[in-house]
Amino acid sequence: MKSVKILGRTNLRPRQIERLAAICDLEVFESNVLNRSIDEVIRRADNAEIALINAFTPIDRRAVGSLPALRAVVSCSAGIDHVDLSACGEAGIRVFWFPGYSARTLAEKTLAFILMGLNRILPAVQSVRTGEWDYLAFQGREAPRRVVAVLGYGATGRIVRELCESLGFLVETVNSRTPSDDIRRILKQADIVTLHLSLNQKTERYLRKETLRMLKDDVIIVNTARGGLIHDRDLVDFLRGHPQATAFLDVLATEPMPTNSDYRDVSNAVVTPHIGWNSVESDARLADQTMQKLIDLIEQPVPASRGTAK
Repeated sequence: MKSVKILGRTNLRPRQIERLAAICDLEVFESNVLNRSIDEVIRRADNAEIALINAFTPIDRRAVGSLPALRAVVSCSAGIDHVDLSACGEAGIRVFWFPGYSARTLAEKTLAFILMGLNRILPAVQSVRTGEWDYLAFQGREAPRRVVAVLGYGATGRIVRELCESLGFLVETVNSRTPSDDIRRILKQADIVTLHLSLNQKTERYLRKETLRMLKDDVIIVNTARGGLIHDRDLVDFLRGHPQATAFLDVLATEPMPTNSDYRDVSNAVVTPHIGWNSVESDARLADQTMQKLIDLIEQPVPASRGTAK
């Protein structure tokens, strides 16, 4: 029987775990790898032919070189920036993930953040909780003719555009082929900037001092993609200098949010605990897709050997 190891928390159902245990040599680690420790990843994955991981489980070149039995990695995630695809490819390790499984959920939550920002819902709620009742203090803005800049035009970005246009927003999109002059124009005219980019060397810290200074004083920024797309220190400075702006951040470069994070002291930064992907429908979809991929891999013949990562 093939050796399969689940290296951290996943959304597989108990009945799915039971089925896997019946068709493979299964070991399950129910807690996530602490501090993204490569040493712990190597320890947990030792002798595994198939490793099931989540977005908090890194597989780097050292891990690849230290796990000679490994033939396939399945990640319960829409992105794959936590896995060194080059090292895996050189070693003959196949990598699978599930882009788009949560696109609808992410898009709907993005729209919710946009509408909350335009209508100043959270500061109004906070005001009432302190005992105030000022119905003139939280004037909103309507959607028609407001410009939404959708940065990243994959599965989620397309649905965000569809939802926003249905409400009368004017939508501008940016992808990897958008000219720099067009990007600057879009950022300058945007009332809302929402991030849906993959995280890589070109997009890391996409929103930083140079791009933030192009934005309007009352811009709404939404990030439901990857925390590394934003330079945190620069965004904090921008928000403090532009009290009418708002940032809705569902993802951070460091998660959970550190106790000393500057975002805790910035009233116009709204942080949620990486819930953008999570709905009843997307959770079930990911579990089913993950389970089917594992079954396919378990039933396939395993190569006798693989290449060695350099």
